This record gives sequence, C-alpha cells and structure tokens, in this order.
Amino acid sequence: MTSKPTEEQLKKSLELLGHYRLLFKNHPRKKYFVPLAEIYRSLECFDEAIQVLKEGLKYHPEYIIARALLAQTYFQMGYFAQANHEARKAIESDLENILALKIYIQSCSKLGLTPQSTFLQTPIGAIEDFELKPLTPKNDKKEVIDALNRLLIKIDQNRGQKKGELCQPF
Repeated sequence: MTSKPTEEQLKKSLELLGHYRLLFKNHPRKKYFVPLAEIYRSLECFDEAIQVLKEGLKYHPEYIIARALLAQTYFQMGYFAQANHEARKAIESDLENILALKIYIQSCSKLGLTPQSTFLQTPIGAIEDFELKPLTPKNDKKEVIDALNRLLIKIDQNRGQKKGELCQPF
C-alpha cells in the first residue's frame, strides 16, 4: 500500500500535471503522454491515466514503457485481464522489461492462470519473488543492480526460445 503524499509532493505533482497536460495538448503525437499518465497514476486518477496512455499508444504502439505503464495502471485498478494482456504485449516485444514481467506473473496469479515460461526458462518463482525497491540510502545500490543483472542474465540465456502461449488455465 502506498503512503499518502505530503502537501509539498502533491503541490509538485499538480505543477507537473499542468505542465505535461499543456505539452500533451500542444503536441499530442509526442511522447509527453507517458509522464502525464504517470502523474495521473501517482495521484490515483487511474481512468485519466488509461485514457492518456491509450491515446498516446495510437501514435506509438511499440512504446514498451507506455505499454508496461498501462499494464501497471490496469493492475492497480483490479482489471487483471487487461493488465495481463498489456504486460504480455510488452514482454513479447521486450523480454527484459521487469515491470511487465512482474505484472504478467501477478495478473496470472489473480486470474487463476499458470504463467507459461515458454518464452524464457527462468524459474517463475525467481521472478515472482523479485521485488522492485527504490534506491534509497536504506537500499544498497550495488545490491539492487546485482539482483537486476542476475535476472537479466537468466533472461539473456533463454533468448531465442519459441514464443508460445504465455498463460494457460490451471
């Protein structure tokens, strides 16, 4: 569960929201939609985030960061089927997108599906247990980078696997 933003954080988010809304309005075909959607998502304005992401993805359908953010937003809203679908699209384009992998696995779990590892042979439990943590003074940056590198090495070792169905019912 996320903590409530402080008044200062909220003020900064609203300033950024105004800035990126203007940029997106004036340049709808540019990639300003991602930071705008992230601000909406961080303010728990999920419907607005999804609307902005869908609009931006019309012009940039292969923008994996946007696709993973859309999956994350759907997941936070409890729309696990949509989250799974978007995460799967992101994974099929970028096997190294850890956010998409995590959302894919978690959404499979919520949907009662077994994550299929035909696209990579990394043990699902190893990815499922991987937790993204912020790089704060409490977390050793080297430790987090080492964990990411170990996961990416496993993924790289399994590139070239035949793409198949990513989920199957139990």
